[in-house]
Amino acid sequence: MPKYASDQDLIAAVCAGCEQAAHTFFTRYRPLTAGLAVGRFKFSDTEVEDLFNQLIMILWQRDFHALRAWRGRGRFSTYLTVIVLNLCHRQLKTESRTQPLDEQQLAQQVSTEPSPEQHAASCQDRMQLEQVLAELSARDRLLIKLRYHDDCSPQQIGQVLGITGGSVRKAVFDALRRLRKRWPDLA
Repeated sequence: MPKYASDQDLIAAVCAGCEQAAHTFFTRYRPLTAGLAVGRFKFSDTEVEDLFNQLIMILWQRDFHALRAWRGRGRFSTYLTVIVLNLCHRQLKTESRTQPLDEQQLAQQVSTEPSPEQHAASCQDRMQLEQVLAELSARDRLLIKLRYHDDCSPQQIGQVLGITGGSVRKAVFDALRRLRKRWPDLA
């Protein structure tokens, strides 16, 4: 079985239709997918298998369009992590819509809804935050998203980005500092 020195070599071979490259791809990236789905979202083995199949369908469809979209400007594992996280979130949203609320859950949801004034202020804050986040670099946005939105540990983020946990802590700290400079209300 040929070894692929870089992700670019592996992806080029997969896109060329090499079955051995596809097998190597599955072997190399299935653990990343499973780790995110189980570690962050507590997916079962069956759900992980479904998630990986969805991922492969996305990457393989339209003559490997999503695989070819990665141009090698960053780590492929980071690119793949974003796709997997989006799939996990989509799966969770689908599950929550299909399960009806019982009376206790409904009462709890109604009692915790914000007032119209709180909702308007929250929407305005969210819009400001989205605008400020859009001004940050892609790496800063990814760090903040993985750490605070997806609640990934520094070690998990380090695995995705290929850096140590200590480097992740500093990178997140620096990203937050840049965010606070642009949005003083955050402090």
